[in-house]
Amino acid sequence: MALFVDTTGFTIDVENDLAQPVSGAGLSEAAVADPTVVQIQYTEVTSGLAQDRLDSLVNAFPDFVVITGVDSTFVINGGPISNSAGVTFFDGSVTRIIYDVTQCGGSNYFVFDTGGNPISFPNSVLLGHEMAHAFQFLGGGPIDDEVTAETDEDNIYRAPEGLPLRDVNNHGGGCGLAAPPPVNGGSISCLIASAAYGSPYAPQLNCVRRLRDVVLRQSTWGNEFFERSTKNITGSARSWLRK
Repeated sequence: MALFVDTTGFTIDVENDLAQPVSGAGLSEAAVADPTVVQIQYTEVTSGLAQDRLDSLVNAFPDFVVITGVDSTFVINGGPISNSAGVTFFDGSVTRIIYDVTQCGGSNYFVFDTGGNPISFPNSVLLGHEMAHAFQFLGGGPIDDEVTAETDEDNIYRAPEGLPLRDVNNHGGGCGLAAPPPVNGGSISCLIASAAYGSPYAPQLNCVRRLRDVVLRQSTWGNEFFERSTKNITGSARSWLRK
């Protein structure tokens, strides 16, 4: 098993983005001797392209892949991560994925469809795009094949979610999409908790999210509580509970 999440970054955000395309089914984490990472475990219990891809990265390759979630101020290649949204590269014996979980500090990333229109680039799709690069590299291909990564992005992560498809021949994009990305792939802030800590990305909130998603939601009654609560709340309050 080869997939790890960096605990020095936004761990629970990354885990949520990994879980979204596979609906969380068969996905779990395990502690390892190195406290700076947790190991991702996955058993494919439902079929699909996203499920196949995650299964390959977790179970098929002996090489290590480490995912780090950062904010938009993280500096890499001489500039902020927001210049590219995410990067994948080989670091010694480890393939590293680093991506911005804050959606460009809350202003939202966009890419383009075949009509040249800006479309959302939600976190689960952004991570899937970078995972496509890692998959290429681990399979013996180049790590910087954007056309293949964007084709995978469309087929594996956008189409199954009913999201607009990306123009695989247009590698442009940026920050500042007027409409936010879908809730399931976007920021996971909670209004009240965010106000208490001053930011939806405060480290303390990762502990709260981990308690919710790794502990409470893993029991039948806990998961049912959140599902029933979500169904009974409408409008913006519903989005706050899901975040």
